[in-house]
Amino acid sequence: MAIENFTAADDLTPEQLAEQYPDNCDPFGIWYFINAESLRYKWVINDENGDAFTETTNHKTALILSDALKIRHEKINNGLLLNAEQQREINRALLIGLDSFGEIERVTNAIEVTENLTSIGKLPKSVHPLHPTGSADTVGMFVAAMRFMQQV
Repeated sequence: MAIENFTAADDLTPEQLAEQYPDNCDPFGIWYFINAESLRYKWVINDENGDAFTETTNHKTALILSDALKIRHEKINNGLLLNAEQQREINRALLIGLDSFGEIERVTNAIEVTENLTSIGKLPKSVHPLHPTGSADTVGMFVAAMRFMQQV
């Protein structure tokens, strides 16, 4: 068996590793690739379809990548991971909401300035925009949601 920190310079020959770790097309499987013509010796990790996905130079890294791909695939299948389209739509909605909140604040400030600097007095309530939350924490909520979306 290959040792965990294997590189091409360790005890087993590339031929022995290729024999021990053949490409069996297993989803998230790890196998050893030899290309004698180009002298390429690599550990290869398969994707969920059993096709070669990525390469690395040591066995330990290949194991870590394989485990990470399994976890990611499980999250996708269980609906726990958002796909790129879902992320874009949520980000778009957050930006629209943040922009709308900004516009409400701009109009509210303009009304206050107008009322204070002119002899118009108080403007009718119908002119004032409706504040969706009535709270100054709204911007913080948008920021928290945007931060979360950046991590997904």
